[in-house]
Amino acid sequence: MWEFHFAALREIPTTQTLALQGKTMETEILQELQLIRVYVFIIMAAIVLWVLIKTAESILRIYIGFKDAWDASFDNKTEELLDKGKYEEAISNCKEVLEKLPNHINANWFIAKAYYYTKNNTLSKEHFEKHQKQQRV
Repeated sequence: MWEFHFAALREIPTTQTLALQGKTMETEILQELQLIRVYVFIIMAAIVLWVLIKTAESILRIYIGFKDAWDASFDNKTEELLDKGKYEEAISNCKEVLEKLPNHINANWFIAKAYYYTKNNTLSKEHFEKHQKQQRV
């Protein structure tokens, strides 16, 4: 009978044992929290990356939309000038574009047409050849 009581007393945790178990538990909790923190950081980084990619795609779509609209506006304006026989204005319009964008395909085409209509065959041929080279690329 006495043995039973001594065995039971050995199983009762002392304050020192409880403190040690508490520290062990505290350490485990801190490790789990640290792991959770890493996972949260990875998830946040993935979300930020996704947002940046979507933003870049949107900016690219907007840029392409503006570029297409600008090209259409340039094409319409220059075609109209050529149709009205305002060749010098068309040449001036194309030169402005070619100063900013030397490889603009439509500008080279329209300026070649305008030079052709003004009987300036040398410059017409030069710009037509540039236009042909750009189409091959």
